[in-house]
Amino acid sequence: MDINSQLIELYEPKWLNLLQNGRKITDPLPADPLLLCFDSAKFSAAHKRILICGQETWGWGDFGSTVEDCMEEYRRFFINAEFYDGYGGSAFWKAFRFFEAQLESIFEGQRLQFIWQNISKIGRNDDTGVTDEIRKLERGHFPVFKEEMKILKPNIVLFLTGPDRDHDIQFHFPDVQFSQAGDEPNLRRRAWVSSAELPFLSLRLYHPNYYAAWTHQYKNEAVSLLKNRA
Repeated sequence: MDINSQLIELYEPKWLNLLQNGRKITDPLPADPLLLCFDSAKFSAAHKRILICGQETWGWGDFGSTVEDCMEEYRRFFINAEFYDGYGGSAFWKAFRFFEAQLESIFEGQRLQFIWQNISKIGRNDDTGVTDEIRKLERGHFPVFKEEMKILKPNIVLFLTGPDRDHDIQFHFPDVQFSQAGDEPNLRRRAWVSSAELPFLSLRLYHPNYYAAWTHQYKNEAVSLLKNRA
């Protein structure tokens, strides 16, 4: 079964229940969930799969679409590079492209499959952030993040989620441990993320919107940590 068929098999059984409960939320409205979709041939041919995880989408279609439509939206945006206006100025996507370029250099000659993911699969329809009600909707009716990881089998995971979202990581991976990464004792600044369900190379950093911390030195230190552990 190819990667997209496996993802559909994960999403479909939960979809009707998610829609029924999500339609009860009106203020603010939830967005469509971020459902993943790939070029199956390129995905299966990759030597390494590198997952870069943000917080949540800033709007992502009106809640209530089909699984197929949500997956197609991901394909258009991420795989086909049909980006929204202002994409180039996004702090998250600047960081994504930085790590993409650095890791392509480290693993030169290897086929890499980059994966965009969010720790919260459902955001707000018209803004950033996740309300308690939307978080409860996802956790109660669409807790697919860990199962996606089992399907994707990434070799490297970068959580660009910041320490204030560690509780979301802990929800999906109850056995998770955060430990010192390099010579930085402050686990809020950065931490290795360890779980039986995550690869050895899993690192949590600040979200790139934290401009005061997201310096060239900070980014380059993260690259060195990954390179030295690879």
